[in-house]
Amino acid sequence: MLGNASWSSTLGCLLVTLVKMAHNLKQKKYNF
Repeated sequence: MLGNASWSSTLGCLLVTLVKMAHNLKQKKYNF
Protein backbone atom coordinates (compact mmCIF):
# COMPACT_ATOMS: atom_id res chain seq x y z
CA MET A 1 0.00 0.00 0.00
CA LEU A 2 2.76 2.44 0.92
CA GLY A 3 4.57 1.91 -2.38
CA ASN A 4 1.27 2.34 -4.22
CA ALA A 5 0.52 5.65 -2.51
CA SER A 6 3.99 7.07 -3.24
CA TRP A 7 3.72 5.87 -6.87
CA SER A 8 0.38 7.63 -7.39
CA SER A 9 1.62 10.80 -5.68
CA THR A 10 4.69 10.75 -7.94
CA LEU A 11 2.41 10.41 -10.97
CA GLY A 12 0.32 13.31 -9.67
CA CYS A 13 3.43 15.48 -9.34
CA LEU A 14 4.48 14.62 -12.90
CA LEU A 15 1.01 15.43 -14.20
CA VAL A 16 1.00 18.81 -12.46
CA THR A 17 4.46 19.58 -13.87
CA LEU A 18 3.38 18.60 -17.39
CA VAL A 19 0.25 20.74 -17.17
CA LYS A 20 2.28 23.73 -15.96
CA MET A 21 4.81 23.26 -18.77
CA ALA A 22 2.08 22.98 -21.39
CA HIS A 23 0.41 26.12 -20.01
CA ASN A 24 3.73 28.01 -20.15
CA LEU A 25 4.29 26.90 -23.75
CA LYS A 26 0.80 28.10 -24.70
CA GLN A 27 1.44 31.49 -23.10
CA LYS A 28 4.76 31.83 -24.96
CA LYS A 29 3.07 30.98 -28.26
CA TYR A 30 0.41 33.63 -27.75
CA ASN A 31 3.01 36.19 -26.66
CA PHE A 32 4.85 35.71 -29.96
